[in-house]
Amino acid sequence: MNKVAKEEKTEIINNLILLCIFVIFLLIMFYCGYKIINTPYLVSDLFYKIGFFSCFIFSLFFLIVIKIFNTNLKIIVSIVSLSILFSLYSFELYLQFFYKDYKTTYIEKNNIQFDERSNLEVINDLSKKGILAYPNIKPWMFRKTNGLLDKSGSRIYPISGISNVTVVNCNESGFWSILKSDEKGFLNPPGLISRKNLEILLVGDSFAEGSCVNYENTISAKLREKGITTITLGKSGNGPLLELASLVEYGKFLKPKSVFWLFYQNDIENLMIEKNSKILKDYLNDGYSQNLINRQTEIDEILIEYYNKKLIQNNEKQIQLNSKLFKILKLYNFRIMFNLIPRQQNTEPPPIFSDIIKNSKRLVNSWGGEFYFVYLPVERYFLNKKYKNYNKIKYIVEKLDIEFIDIHEEAFKDVQQKLSIFPLEMHNHYNEYGYSLIAEVLAKKYNKVK
Repeated sequence: MNKVAKEEKTEIINNLILLCIFVIFLLIMFYCGYKIINTPYLVSDLFYKIGFFSCFIFSLFFLIVIKIFNTNLKIIVSIVSLSILFSLYSFELYLQFFYKDYKTTYIEKNNIQFDERSNLEVINDLSKKGILAYPNIKPWMFRKTNGLLDKSGSRIYPISGISNVTVVNCNESGFWSILKSDEKGFLNPPGLISRKNLEILLVGDSFAEGSCVNYENTISAKLREKGITTITLGKSGNGPLLELASLVEYGKFLKPKSVFWLFYQNDIENLMIEKNSKILKDYLNDGYSQNLINRQTEIDEILIEYYNKKLIQNNEKQIQLNSKLFKILKLYNFRIMFNLIPRQQNTEPPPIFSDIIKNSKRLVNSWGGEFYFVYLPVERYFLNKKYKNYNKIKYIVEKLDIEFIDIHEEAFKDVQQKLSIFPLEMHNHYNEYGYSLIAEVLAKKYNKVK
């Protein structure tokens, strides 16, 4: 092969390499453009805008290189570009297969047998044993669709889950919490929700529900251990409107002596989505109800159909998207390590938040019950990084003449190892120890009033 032919071949190879890189940046740019237009609600589009304009500049640069640069310069650009790509993906492969993050190190150091199965795999394994199980179906799943359609074509918004079934909840400590739902679809012992003279009712999200521990270690169970009749209407992902709905649909029939409303910092973000649901906003109107307490058979049918038609497919798709190959292609581990991910928008409590708390207190007081607001901190709280809306939330609550219970001040402040209240000492839900400390505080508040 003569010199001219070699140069032509080199030119073609270089152009192909540069063209491939150009196309990659172009595709990423179009994807970022799509995400800018369709940014998930409450997620800042800044990450995608930076990605869009960065890829636009890079794609323009590679187009100029292909059109204008001579062969030697193209070779340099190709070598540098391929070296960067090779380095990035080599590092990603290292992170995926060899790097031991904090979680892995903690598990190995403490000799924890961590169950790596997915939720769907656990459900399938239980099915093989003849146990009919479902995931923890949560009301937040229906916020954007304003509930689900029943057989008549009317909308119904379930506030609970499927009743009297095995529920595969979550896994943060190494084991899957596998529970039984009660006759109204909440995670309480059977029969308890029908008892009279209920003392404490917990309202809230996954913390009130008791994620991700077993029955005997939830807040409500710890309170029952102390001889206080307690149930929870908590459901994972609940925000203030869903919590008000649970009080209207179930709380007013239970008429507990005390209601503890558990608040977590993402509740405001959840509320910003919930308030777009007409059904949920209707709970601010006096007398509104879906009569859910008498429609459990209908709720079960709708939720089972929802699981069979949608959740199974979504779970399978999620397993595929979370496969190692997809993670590597997306440089997932690299981006997580350097925090190259979209951010949440800054949100402040909207006026509707005060209305929800006021209505909830009024409803509880109508049957002679006491209403408490319980603030739950995250691990950043212990690093002197308080929730940005902490003071605003406290002001709103105390202005309504409601007792504000700060769990950090009353339960966690004196704990020597602050992260010991979290599974694997990582930011997640609280573990058994954390829940037990909260139960101690609530029991003291209740017994003091009693």
